[in-house]
Amino acid sequence: MIPTEDEGVVIMRFYLTHETTYTYSKPIFLEPHTVRLHPRAGNGIRVRNFKLDVNPIPAGQSENLDLYGNTVNHLWFDGMMQELKLTTSFEVESNSWNPFHFIINPPEAGILPVSYSAEELPLIHPYLIRCSTNVPVTAFATATAQEVDRQTLPYLSKLNDRISGMCERIIRPEGAPYPPTATLQQLKGSCRDLAVLFIDACRAVGLAARFVSGYVLNEADAGERDLHAWAEVYIPGAGWRGFDPSQGVATSSQHVPVASGRISSEAAPVSGAIRGNNVKRDFKAQIVLSELAQAAL
Repeated sequence: MIPTEDEGVVIMRFYLTHETTYTYSKPIFLEPHTVRLHPRAGNGIRVRNFKLDVNPIPAGQSENLDLYGNTVNHLWFDGMMQELKLTTSFEVESNSWNPFHFIINPPEAGILPVSYSAEELPLIHPYLIRCSTNVPVTAFATATAQEVDRQTLPYLSKLNDRISGMCERIIRPEGAPYPPTATLQQLKGSCRDLAVLFIDACRAVGLAARFVSGYVLNEADAGERDLHAWAEVYIPGAGWRGFDPSQGVATSSQHVPVASGRISSEAAPVSGAIRGNNVKRDFKAQIVLSELAQAAL
């Protein structure tokens, strides 16, 4: 990482490549696929020169905005194949940014449950819906809220710290997130499991929350990286603000989001079906982050 100074603001510049390979035990036909790996700029993050390489070359592809505002690539294929390799690359510029530089407006939203305005509620309502009652999570969220007198920001900080401190983080390259109750009972989970627990605990006290996938630039283990997951909460006056219960931090310019959705599947990096019988699939992913000299930009 090479810090530079730009009008007093610390800047880091990186080059990131993400290679995903699916290998099948016998030739299959790929139905149309959706790729959600285009990084999202904003909040101290600038993205340049994004590129997606697909092998074998698809019959066609398009770039679109989905329902949630994510930039996605749609791919469609012809012919049989036994391997699909997706390689994304881009340059990212990360500026120092204070994730708490905002005010809550109206001030009443500083107390839980948040009363969203008539203009906000139709849009934010889907992010308030819980998948199930999840009584243990409700009790956990309610107790945490009572400890901070139901204050919105102290609740988010306390919840973030608590999940990070009490849960062991494990690595699961594939698979849907565990139900939030299971993560709470086991006190361990992957980053996406902890994010789903955080989201459900927010919704339990009337806070709109969504799932986010992306990259973390300051991960301790630079030798082997994985796609990361965290949560974003909609705070009146501040908009969507990120919280990473795996690290116990509010997200800032070290987190590069690529997709968000009400639930994790809506932010999945790749989705699509195959046609084939009794096919086994092997999955491999490699993410490489390297420092980039200022002159290269």
